[in-house]
Amino acid sequence: MPDPYNLSDKDRKDLTAIRSKLPQGDARRSKIDRLIGPEVSAAPSAFSPAGIKEKALTLRDKAVNQLPTVGGVIGGILGGGAGLETGPGAVATAATGAAAGGALGEDLRQVATEHFHPEDKKMTPGEALRGMGKEAAGQAAGEATGQTLGRWFRPTLENTINKLWFAADLGPKTDLDAVMPEILREEKGAPAKTVGDFVKVVSGAKDKIGNEVDTAMRHTVNVPGVRNPVPLAAAPANTTPIANRIMQLTASHPSQMITDPEKIAAIRNRATGLYSQPRSYGWLNDRRIVLNDELNRFYSLKTPAEQGLYLSQHPEFEIDKAEADAIRELIYPQMDRAAGKPAGYFESLQRKRGALKSIEKQTQTHLNDLTAKTRKAKGAPINDPAHAYASGSGHVGIYTRLTNLRAPDVAKRADKQVARAFSHTPGAKVGGILGTRPGMEVMGLPIRELFTPEQ
Repeated sequence: MPDPYNLSDKDRKDLTAIRSKLPQGDARRSKIDRLIGPEVSAAPSAFSPAGIKEKALTLRDKAVNQLPTVGGVIGGILGGGAGLETGPGAVATAATGAAAGGALGEDLRQVATEHFHPEDKKMTPGEALRGMGKEAAGQAAGEATGQTLGRWFRPTLENTINKLWFAADLGPKTDLDAVMPEILREEKGAPAKTVGDFVKVVSGAKDKIGNEVDTAMRHTVNVPGVRNPVPLAAAPANTTPIANRIMQLTASHPSQMITDPEKIAAIRNRATGLYSQPRSYGWLNDRRIVLNDELNRFYSLKTPAEQGLYLSQHPEFEIDKAEADAIRELIYPQMDRAAGKPAGYFESLQRKRGALKSIEKQTQTHLNDLTAKTRKAKGAPINDPAHAYASGSGHVGIYTRLTNLRAPDVAKRADKQVARAFSHTPGAKVGGILGTRPGMEVMGLPIRELFTPEQ
């Protein structure tokens, strides 16, 4: 290429020597480059001091370019913590925090880049603001995407309850929501992956509450006329309020005095036969358990027809309920005081115990039914409807026949839902990880990186 400046070799040599003494970024180097061309040298070895330095400077520049993403992640975490735990409120506040962090990170990146590369053209105020705006939008989009996906993947308590409701085939009056804290605590020590495991978990949670109730009955109380304190279970209770509560049923429907004399007689017999004399708190607690077991049989029935049949076969159901309510109102306050617990403590505890007993019974019944159907399906001929049921098909055809060559397991779907409910399947475990804050930030990184500035 012809030399437009007609420099001699000596001139080029002198200018090259001068350039080598000038620091990087010096404007005079640029002028010399225009005269004799830029300095070209072989790339240094990767492990030489110059090569290591060059690699370090490259890594430094890449780290500087990540400042907007770092700011966006930190801002998203801080913003999400200030918002609602779930729902659009948390997503909005996290995205706002990410936008602020991204803009601040871009501002720091611009300052660092100008410091490390003074030879580059400086950004105008307008360019700087546009860069900050771009990063604010990009970091907000990345945070919102990660937050949304994380909440979609994250296992929720509602989903857990719904899966258990299906797996245990629970009735409409079952209070599963109220006892989930106890079930989750128990499940941590005994992982539930099948319906049978779930029965054991519920039974363990129920027994722990029962032990606390039994302990309360052993606390000593003072009894008038008795020198030394006695256990609450042995202390006599005034049963007059219970008898009065039962007798109130006769006034509920005065016409029954004539139309249903047998019911009126049963009410009076219950009030006078059991509660004409004092009973111990231990006796009343046992009587409450017996009555609750009978009442829960009714509440666990799934259809109005089943409940109607039960009531027709148990005409004293209304009496049982009035008696159980009266006993609870009498003994629970005494248990609270004896154990030094706040008012209503044992009432709440016993409600949970009753719910757990109902869940345990319903789930065990369902498990027995699933086991029976599985064994029946295994023993049925291939073209039998029972065998087709086990494969999940409503008809018998070539596909059904092929799938039924395997041993059918009717309980498999229910077992899988139990495992999913407690995050014991690969998909549930992955969803749990992606639903954490770190998981959300990782899912938002691809969009964040789309906005990462290039050097």
